[in-house]
Amino acid sequence: MAALCTAGVLVSGCTAAATPRPQETPPTENVVTAPVTRQDLATDDQLAGWLGYGEPIPLSASREGMVTKLPREGAVIRRGDVVAEIDGKATRLLYGQTPAWRRLSAGVPKGPDIKQLNDNLAALGYAKRDDLPDDLFDWRTRMAVYAWQHELNLPRTGVVEFGDVLFAPAAVRVEKVESPLGATVAPGQVLADVTGTDQLVAIDLDAALRDTVHEGLAVVVVLPDRTRTEATVASVGRTISGDPASEQEPIVKVEVELASELDELDASPVTVVVERVLAADALTVPVGALVARPGGGYAVERARAGGTELVTVEPGQFADGLVEITGGIAEGDEVVVPS
Repeated sequence: MAALCTAGVLVSGCTAAATPRPQETPPTENVVTAPVTRQDLATDDQLAGWLGYGEPIPLSASREGMVTKLPREGAVIRRGDVVAEIDGKATRLLYGQTPAWRRLSAGVPKGPDIKQLNDNLAALGYAKRDDLPDDLFDWRTRMAVYAWQHELNLPRTGVVEFGDVLFAPAAVRVEKVESPLGATVAPGQVLADVTGTDQLVAIDLDAALRDTVHEGLAVVVVLPDRTRTEATVASVGRTISGDPASEQEPIVKVEVELASELDELDASPVTVVVERVLAADALTVPVGALVARPGGGYAVERARAGGTELVTVEPGQFADGLVEITGGIAEGDEVVVPS
């Protein structure tokens, strides 16, 4: 009579039930395997961008009269350079945040515009900054203005008339001339639209992807001729714009700064490639290594001495022909990849 087997009890003629093991398969000739690797699983987002110099701002006349000189489009105007001439009188660019709004001379009330003037006179070499007052126009500022006017072959008045200077935060680049030579202009009329001098790529980013980019992130800009150049995210907008009634997705403004200037292009559509990590420090195998199990779920066929065995795994993120897996598998294991 055959002996009965009870779980956990040894009876003559039988053994205790064995712990289930992965299903083994006989050896297969010419098996192609791939190692289980640990890595960041990432994908590339392709974002549409526009290469240019940023948003233009208007540069307006401070005097009334005829435009007798203007820089060409694309010209860069730096500290001390002529922005424009009206009736033959030059307006020069100085650096500062406060607009020029009055005549500057000894005795006028203190103000940030005077401090800016003193900063610029020192930067242009007409005095040492420590030798000039802060936000006061006194005899020291007047002497520096004398020196500046002398070098420019202008009447030495020691006065900066309203319209003699225009303040901007930094150097500017002429994007578009709005009032050509010979045009009659009034104070406040736009002479030209100007931008910064650094090339930028502007992106209208889907607001849902805002967390995938950050300032300082390394990206790649692809030009229309497929040339690739390195770049860095310079700023990520803090304002999400969009019309709730529109079918268009809300966007956030992103600016990307190029590693080097592209002399051959001023403006162009471009593609910005952003690497996005889907799974960090993940175990990965080729997608082709996944085997669908008859009862549902997935496994991989792990190579071992004398054959292979099916190991149940849970797939995660997919990217670039790889899949993230978790389960009874380890880094360095070899899995079968059907050829």
